[in-house]
Amino acid sequence: MRKKSSTKDVTSLLPGLVRAKGWEVELERYDVFRNWEKLLGEEVAGCSAPLKVERNILWVEVENSVWLQQLQYQKAWMLDEINAFLKLSSLADIKLLIKSGRPKEEKEETRIDYKPPAAAEFEKFKEKTAWIEDEASREALQNFWYLFHACKRK
Repeated sequence: MRKKSSTKDVTSLLPGLVRAKGWEVELERYDVFRNWEKLLGEEVAGCSAPLKVERNILWVEVENSVWLQQLQYQKAWMLDEINAFLKLSSLADIKLLIKSGRPKEEKEETRIDYKPPAAAEFEKFKEKTAWIEDEASREALQNFWYLFHACKRK
């Protein structure tokens, strides 16, 4: 005759553990993340994603500033839909922010034309800066003037 095992199945232990640790509310809030599209629709879910819940505030990332503005107008509706879904808690607010970390559009390369200034102009500037006693400072200023006049953006 076999003895009955005193160990319990993990699936039967989890609900009690979740209740004991007070994780029910957190797990319910996680369901908002999993059901984002179902709660708010395909259009809103396509341009936004929940990031975190902190101090009863849901932080939502949006694609761009246009969607940020649009969802700002729909924030009350979004909050109502989410709070209707939640049974154990409710959210106080939704904060929207623009998605970061995506590659920025590459800017057109700035082209610079190099045309040295006339030698007479440069000599004139050298004479004007001759009074500067510190040689390194005087040369740095003259180099700056030279490059400023030589390099022009297209």
